[in-house]
Order: sequence, then C-alpha cells, then structure tokens
Amino acid sequence: MPNKIRICLAQLNVIPANPQANLQKVLSFIEKAKTNNAEIIVFSELVLSGYMLGDIWERESFLNECMDCLDEVRRASDGITVVIGSIDVIKDKKNEDGRVRKQNTCFVFKNQVLVTKAVKTLQPNYREFDDNRHFYDNRKLTLDKMLSKAATSYNNFDIYDIMAENSHFNLNEKEIGIAICEDLWEKDYTISPMFNILYTTNNLASCIINISCSPYTQGKNNKRNRTFGGLAKKFRKPIVYINNVGVQNNGKTIYAFDGNSCIYDKSGNQINPFKPFQEGCETLELDLDTDFGNKGYDDEEDIKMVYDATLYATKEFMNQMGIKKVVIGASGGIDSSVVSAIMSKILTPENILLVNMPSSFNSMLTKDAAAKLAENIGCPYKVIPIQESVDLTKKQLKKVGLDLTQFAIENVQARDRSSRILAACAASFGGVFTCNANKSELTVGYSTLYGDLSGFLAPIADLWKGQVYELAKYINKGAGYALIPKASIEVKPSAELSANQDVTKGLGDPIIYPYHDKLFASWVERWNRFTPEDILKLYSDGLLEQEIEYDGNIRDLFKTNKDFIDDLERWWGNYAGLSVAKRIQAPPVIGTSRRCFGWDHRETQVPAYFTYTKKYLELKKELLEKDNG
Repeated sequence: MPNKIRICLAQLNVIPANPQANLQKVLSFIEKAKTNNAEIIVFSELVLSGYMLGDIWERESFLNECMDCLDEVRRASDGITVVIGSIDVIKDKKNEDGRVRKQNTCFVFKNQVLVTKAVKTLQPNYREFDDNRHFYDNRKLTLDKMLSKAATSYNNFDIYDIMAENSHFNLNEKEIGIAICEDLWEKDYTISPMFNILYTTNNLASCIINISCSPYTQGKNNKRNRTFGGLAKKFRKPIVYINNVGVQNNGKTIYAFDGNSCIYDKSGNQINPFKPFQEGCETLELDLDTDFGNKGYDDEEDIKMVYDATLYATKEFMNQMGIKKVVIGASGGIDSSVVSAIMSKILTPENILLVNMPSSFNSMLTKDAAAKLAENIGCPYKVIPIQESVDLTKKQLKKVGLDLTQFAIENVQARDRSSRILAACAASFGGVFTCNANKSELTVGYSTLYGDLSGFLAPIADLWKGQVYELAKYINKGAGYALIPKASIEVKPSAELSANQDVTKGLGDPIIYPYHDKLFASWVERWNRFTPEDILKLYSDGLLEQEIEYDGNIRDLFKTNKDFIDDLERWWGNYAGLSVAKRIQAPPVIGTSRRCFGWDHRETQVPAYFTYTKKYLELKKELLEKDNG
C-alpha cells in the first residue's frame, strides 16, 4: 500500500498583532486546501498573532482575541486535518512573572475536534529572541509533572514519554510527529525533541512536521538545510518545514520572514514549491517512502538575496506603518543613492522627494550626481543650501561668547540638514525622511546624533560599506543602465563637511574600506567576537588577514606597529564608547546579517567598559619596542 499523504503547505504573510486579518487568510487557505482534496493543511508558528510582539503578549484582551480566532479555525476543520501554531492561554496557571500562563503551541484539529496540542520544547533566548519572557515551555511543563504528586501515577515513568506525550498524532493510519521551530535546532541543547518523538512512537512516525516563524538572516537558510536535511537523513524520516513570510520587529530591529517552506525527504533532499517572500498555499502528493531528489529553490547566498530581503522588509514595514511618501537627503554619495534606488522600487516617483543640501564644501561632482539620480528616478528634486544657516548659527553663538570648533561646525551642518531641512520637508511633503547610515558608520559612530543619524528607518544600516557598493552595482545591472550614477559609485566616500574631505582632491572619510569593514565585522558579527587583545595577538602572529578574511596586506596600510595600534584603539574606543549611545538612539534597522544592531546586538551604556586587558597591554608594549628597534 503506498505510504502517501496529500498535504497542503500554507505560507502566510503574517500581520503582527492582527489576529482577525490573519484568521481570514487562514480560513481562505483551508477552503482552498479542501478544494484541492488535501488531507492535511499545515500553517506556521504563531500564525494568528505574529511572533515578535514585545509586551503585547501581556495584554489579556489580545490573548482572548487569539483564542477566539483559534476556535474559528477549529470549526473550519470539518473534513480536513489542520495543523496550526497559536498561543495557548492556560487561565488557571501562571507564568513565572505572575501573569497568566502562555504556551507557544502547535494545535491539531480534525472534524472540528482538537486531536492534540504540543507545546514548544526549546525556546530561543539569544540574538533577537526572548521567548522565556513570555512563554512557558515544555521543559518546564515536564519538570512540573515530574515534581508534582501526579508524577507518582507514572509507573516507572520515562522522561521521554512525559516530554513527548502530545507531540504526535494519527493521520489516516499514519503517525505524524510535530515540533515547533527551535525544537529541531537541537544541536546546542541537552535534549533532542526529534529523538523524543521517535522514541515515544517506537520509531513508527511517518514524518515530522516542523512549524516555524523564522526570520531571514544571511546564511540561515543554508544552515537550516544542513540541519534539517541532516536530521531527516540521520533518522530516515521526511521533515515538513512550514515558515511564514511578512515583516515583524522588536522595536529596534526589523526582520523579513522569507518563508522557504519545504519538505525534506528521508535522504535530506529538499523540495520547495515557493520562492522567497512569496505568500500562498500549495498542495502536494507526498510519498513518504520515496526520495524525490533535490527540487528546492536555489537559495543564492549573495547580494541578490540581501537586496531582496532589504527591499521586501522596507516595503512591508512601510505598508504596515501606512507610510506613502518619503523624503531622502541626496548627497550624491553611494549610501543615499542606494536608499533612493530602493525607495524607487517601493513608491511611485511623485511620492519620493530628493533634497540636496550643499554647503560651501560640497563639490559639483556630488551635486551633479544627486541631480542625475533624481532625473533617473523621475522624482521631484530640490536644492536647499545650508551655508547661510550654518553661518547664522556661528554668528549667534559668537554674540553670546560661544565659539565652535571646526569639528563642531561639521556636526552643525549635519544637524541642520536633518533636524531642520529634512524634517521640515517631510512635514511639507506629507511623509517621513530616511536615515542613510551604513553598518560601518554605525559601528564606530561616524555619524551625527540628530543629524545624519536621524530618520524614520535605516534601510541599509545592517550592510557594510562594501555591501552597499555591491548593492549599487546589482541595482544598476538589474536596471540595465546606471540608475545610480557612475560618479556616486566611483567618488571617494566623503561627508564633505570640511576642506579636509574634498573629493576633488581624493580626500574623504577616515575609514579605510574594505579593511575596516572586515575589522569591524570581527567585533560585531563573528560568533566569538574579537576584542583588541584578539586583534593584537593575530596581528602579532601575522594571522589577522586570514582570520578577518581581509583580502590584502594590513602592513601595506600602516607603516609601523604604532600606526596600527593607534588606528585600532581609535576605532575600538569609538565602538565601545559614545557610539553605544548613538546606536541606542538610532532609528530602527532592517536586519539581514548574522548580528544586527538593535535587539540582536544588545548593548548597555556602562562606565569604563573593558577595553584593554593585561595581555593586550603586554602585546602592545612588545610591538612598540619592535618599532624602536
């Protein structure tokens, strides 16, 4: 007898904190699955509510709404099995914070009856995740059962039986295991939910269904394919993976959910009926005993996927917030040009306003590039000089006995552009204005508070400067012409805030690209993030280029060990110092990397944050002595 199931994969664009809107999509997909004669339809984790909701999870009226919507799903399950992730509210129990107990749960309904419900076992509490703040997990439930008097009713009880007692169900004489998201990312945990499920079903489970709510970050899909495909191959069981699309955020970091729902056969091959970021439901005839070969979507971990995620997240976030008009400070440089190009794919030209705000230090090269960009996009373009207002500020302060240093005057220019002109233009235009900062600048605070660090959103602030250039070239290739002017790509990166940043003389930013991109990334994104001690030891051993993946010779950049150390201490001092305050006050960031500023790279403003260890000072002394001969 063929061991097959007719299964519908439902990949929804989940609207966070809007259970009623999500419910209508769920119900329509259930009806479509019935029309296609599916035996079972599978939805993602917390599909009715959304996942990243912060302390909205504490509002009981919201929880009640979620439970009411879940009951409507149950009533719609006549003639079909529905697997769906939702919050379960246990009103006679409490979480450890004293609030009503909430459990991240996978529900299985059939013919309007609850078949089973499995509680998430492994809850992530790293990076952007903070599940223990809100949800009671299955490990705690298991411990509660074992420690309670009721545990005596288990005759020689087995912990696996307790932990996995609700994590499988019968579908037309086939045993199906269920796990929620992190439950199959089990490598770093002391227990294996996959093993628990198979153990309690005597290894008779036909397949495992994993419902997830998993945001896109660079490299994550390839890692998941290795992890889930490896589990499928190890246990010789197909795995059905369901994720959602859409955009969710935790206040400071905005994530795109790419979907990529798929099925892994028992040899680890993948079949994926969806493209990234595509909403829909597809019914498949799944032969549980036959390998189908790799038919998965070719997930290119290159600039294309980064661009797609950035564009998608920006567009969806703006839709959620009701933002229909955008003002962009167009300097003629690469960052503002890339942000403008992204916005041109989201809004019609008449809803984009580019504003060039030159001072006496801005070159015709960059001013012409900004005008050309506006012409290419076909959007309104305004030139509003700032020199007069900057001079007025200097004059007003001088009248009351206050002088501005050259550095302070640079910041005055940046603040005048954003806090005064762009804010006023946005009010006049009926929209908002963007922050065009990149990750290299954000890491070391090469930006001005209430100046170029202002804006409603920082679309490219999780991209290193080198990635911004890659993105520009990718955008132009897709457009078939230089949508982003050639001058913006070729000009020396510069804030053009003083004569020392004159791009016509090849002067500009003090950051050395691409070396500093790689150095900064080792502080921020590396799993075991480097400190100055690590950097100095690698430099001393001649291994720094290899470890930070810098394609060049660092000793070509710095004439002496002292030059290298001065540069390292300058930028680390910025990164660990005032830049923390700047990042805390920065706009929300579109997250795409392995560690994004905001709720992923969590920071506290602390005095005397450790910078130079005893070992670092010893290494520094040795290197400086070598300089002296």
